Amino acid sequence: KEFNQSQYASVAECVAEYGKATSNGIPSLDKGIARLCKHFEDICKFHKNPYVFEVILDKIHDRSSKQAIGEKDKKTTVAEIIKQLQHEVPMRYLHIDEKFKFSVGKKELTFRYWQERLVELTEIEIPVRSKTPWHENFGANTPDQYWL
Repeated sequence: KEFNQSQYASVAECVAEYGKATSNGIPSLDKGIARLCKHFEDICKFHKNPYVFEVILDKIHDRSSKQAIGEKDKKTTVAEIIKQLQHEVPMRYLHIDEKFKFSVGKKELTFRYWQERLVELTEIEIPVRSKTPWHENFGANTPDQYWL
């Protein structure tokens, strides 16, 4: 009912467009609403966490593919892109706290890609002077020096 009002016409059009994915490419307001409700339900039961957001990717395609592809090939392409995201996202984002739950598709990601690949950590101590300028007696210990 609300979408029939003129002030919501553009929203109704957008939701109907979103419904195309499950209605053979024909815009469907009912199917769009159903899809959005499904996403909302997914958010509500995600790890029973009150602080959740979801990013919905729609109309995913492979830019490197120049040729027209069939419906089955589209599903394969989307599956490949999802798999690539599952691999690439943890590699690109280094400082995501492990308390943060992040999933792509149905796979929960952990952001320990680089930590698990480090063979050795190196410790470097840097002398810092609180009063003496750095260029005076460079390399010599001074009483106002401390180490980072």
